[in-house]
Amino acid sequence: MIPEDKKEKVRNIIKSDPDSYRLDFGDWVESNWHILVAFFNEANKIWDLGIRHHSARDLCVFLRHQSKIEEAEQRSRINPNGFKISNNASPYLARLYLTIKPERDGLFELKELKASQ
Repeated sequence: MIPEDKKEKVRNIIKSDPDSYRLDFGDWVESNWHILVAFFNEANKIWDLGIRHHSARDLCVFLRHQSKIEEAEQRSRINPNGFKISNNASPYLARLYLTIKPERDGLFELKELKASQ
């Protein structure tokens, strides 16, 4: 898990490497910190189980599914911390995870980004 006090580190990583992240990814992270934390938690679980290659997109799909189940169990229609995650975020979440945890290189496959990002 990434503690709240690590937000500045994450901001600096994103700002210092604009060619690796979509222009609005830093703003997305600010608004969806809980998603970043959940992604990192699940990626850590995968790694701890000995899995050395996994799909970031599949992890995001799992998080969306899990949040829908939790919301349904709580019988709430509106969750202010609901998951606003699309497949567009998954490559950037994977890239950020591997930047913070370089010893886990290869867990996610990173593709070259298009120049128009």
